[in-house]
Amino acid sequence: MDNNREGGEQLSYLFFELSRFYTATSPSEMEAQLAAIEACVQAGDYAVGYFSYELSYVLHPRLRERLPAERTVPLFCVGIYRQRLVVRDKVLEAALASFVQHDDAYILNCQLNMPKAQYLERLRRVQEHLYQGDTYQVNYTLKYKFTHGGSPLKLYAELRQRQRVAYGAFLDFPGLTVLSRSPELFVQKTGEDLCTKPMKGTSERGKTPELDARNAAFLLQDEKSRAEHVMIVDLLRNDFSRLSQRGTVKTTGLFEVQTYETVHQMVSTVTARVAKNLSLISLLRGVFPSGSITGAPKVRTMELIRDLETEPRGVYTGALGYVGPDGSLGLNVPIRTLALWPDGQGEMGVGSGIVSDSDPEAEYAECRLKGQFFTRGFTEFSLLESLLFDNGYGQLAKHLVRLGKSAATLGFSVDLPQLQRDLLRQAAALSAPTKVRVVLAKSGHYTIESLVLDSLGNEEKKVMVAPQPIRPAQHVLPQHKTSRRAFYQAMYATYRRHGYYDVLFVNEQGEITEGTFNNVFIRVGAAWYTPPVACGVLPGIQRQCLLESSDIEATEKVLSVEDLHQADAIYLTNAVRGVVQVTLDPPWKEPLWCV
Repeated sequence: MDNNREGGEQLSYLFFELSRFYTATSPSEMEAQLAAIEACVQAGDYAVGYFSYELSYVLHPRLRERLPAERTVPLFCVGIYRQRLVVRDKVLEAALASFVQHDDAYILNCQLNMPKAQYLERLRRVQEHLYQGDTYQVNYTLKYKFTHGGSPLKLYAELRQRQRVAYGAFLDFPGLTVLSRSPELFVQKTGEDLCTKPMKGTSERGKTPELDARNAAFLLQDEKSRAEHVMIVDLLRNDFSRLSQRGTVKTTGLFEVQTYETVHQMVSTVTARVAKNLSLISLLRGVFPSGSITGAPKVRTMELIRDLETEPRGVYTGALGYVGPDGSLGLNVPIRTLALWPDGQGEMGVGSGIVSDSDPEAEYAECRLKGQFFTRGFTEFSLLESLLFDNGYGQLAKHLVRLGKSAATLGFSVDLPQLQRDLLRQAAALSAPTKVRVVLAKSGHYTIESLVLDSLGNEEKKVMVAPQPIRPAQHVLPQHKTSRRAFYQAMYATYRRHGYYDVLFVNEQGEITEGTFNNVFIRVGAAWYTPPVACGVLPGIQRQCLLESSDIEATEKVLSVEDLHQADAIYLTNAVRGVVQVTLDPPWKEPLWCV
């Protein structure tokens, strides 16, 4: 687990020397796979992985027939590792920062998986069951769905800074990457000691220290929160009693309020003593899943959850963590946890405890609040367009079309006719050749900036091919012109300091892509060639004009570094500077950003 919670000794575990994975996708595989995991642990290895919420349907005979047929996540996936390194937080933080310093990550099109009206209707149905006495509390959940790109580790490093917790985890597993910033301990076992820290009850952070303290104090005294909380504490005490030595179940620190970056949470601690050799499957049968994410009574409430929630929960609200060869075990409750698939799809579950007098509007607001820790920042970037004004705008229509396509794809609002009118109005004040830049926010608000262009001069313009390939994580959303260009901007500044006009990149397949602010063309005889967009290229406006021109023979073609050396001429193009001929310098042996 990854602990960077403020206060106390912050130690995290790094597991390495992976030997194999054990994965169960059907109920028939469960017992044999869990037994194999136990055997590996007893032989001295570490087991690290996740158990999906749907495993609970298999563990409880009464629920087995309710196991969803369509699932995107295995019942569990556990890696077996030979070694574990204990790392202090400051060391891990520095290592992460260094490893991802040139990477980027983004989240797009983030939406809850049901409209508010449907959520409110489902909560009314939940409350009907509460009024009828079918259950006392239901933890009803929904999901944020989104697309993602770039480096998952970069995303995790950023989330790690904004959500400091004691039970985080990063799992890069086959077919699924899990980023967990969970503040909740499901179960910890050390020798014969068992511990859980159920979390139930939430309030928003205040905008001032005074309001923040008032919100925390309100949560501590709030009768509804305390009633919900004590139900779950009693449920977990009951679960522990089935596994523990008689008379050893204790509750300490009842109704503690813990403060996190975006919320205050109510937490208690339940402990017990169990047999030192308690097996993993016995533990799971006894306590999985945590009552804090089901409600009470557990099994009946899980039946209602199955009927009322719209899709399987997956990793969310299951368990995630490790089992050690000394019998130790640490599992979190995967809340504040992102599941990322290789195809760019992602999800994060959110939920709240519903009782008979819950306000559905307030519960919906709580779910939105719990999602803020990851929706802020990664969805915040701008779309850009840079135009040349020289006695009129060059290719204004093409710029507006490209901006409109990007806005539609990435979920931005834009009033293109109004933007065109504002650009033409701005043009009335321009005379000299000028770079005009449009910066569009997701809301549809935009600014128009202008900068008089300096002459490029007649001196030779040198470029160089970067000695290391650019990774997708370093250049996200390559087919859209956005403000997420930190890596390109850093590379441009570095190479300019060394006297270069620009630096050219190759992708991981060794194919030429583009410069930091230019497309690349080569000329061989009368033929002009430029890399296809699929290589990782922004479809520049000047590039489009050359490909459509009847004055030259320009086509797309995958280009190598050798093609640059063999070309009769190399040109860099963009909408502001047009077509600029450059010369190719030999590559440096080391990246210039290390010099």
